[in-house]
Amino acid sequence: MKFEIKSRWDSKILFELEIGSLKLCVEAAVKSGADLSGANLSRANLSRADLYGAKNMVKMMGVEVGNFYWKRFEVGLCNNEYQFKVGLNKLRDGEVFAKDERVTCDYPAFHFASRSWCAVNYSSRPLEAKIRIPEGAKINEPWTTDGKASADMIEILQVFEVLTGNDVTAQYK
Repeated sequence: MKFEIKSRWDSKILFELEIGSLKLCVEAAVKSGADLSGANLSRANLSRADLYGAKNMVKMMGVEVGNFYWKRFEVGLCNNEYQFKVGLNKLRDGEVFAKDERVTCDYPAFHFASRSWCAVNYSSRPLEAKIRIPEGAKINEPWTTDGKASADMIEILQVFEVLTGNDVTAQYK
């Protein structure tokens, strides 16, 4: 089957190949050095794809130090056996940040997303926090992300009750 990788801006064909899957086509494009900047890969399942050496690819979220995101929590500001607090939160001593960009929800790591993504995917969690990615944080934004990313540390700036919208930050300092 013939696959075409097109530009998301003008539908110009950036790379094409007769091959068994779109994933294999993307891998071949990367290995050939094709410029895929601006490529529309929205329908490509790239889980387990070998993208070693890929250049000029832009990730969906574009996570950077200093950016603001959201995280949902259980009662008491708990999540995945971590007790969080307002301020800087780091992985436990001895934990090594999971940074494999091919794996979504890699662990150990602190996962975060947009406020709307958290509301859809964790609607039953009663607390949400506005977070910042602090200077020096290691970030993992998987290539196959469904809208979330992770870091080895996060700074919780504000905490809100989901149902009421009340700012309850003071309770978790």
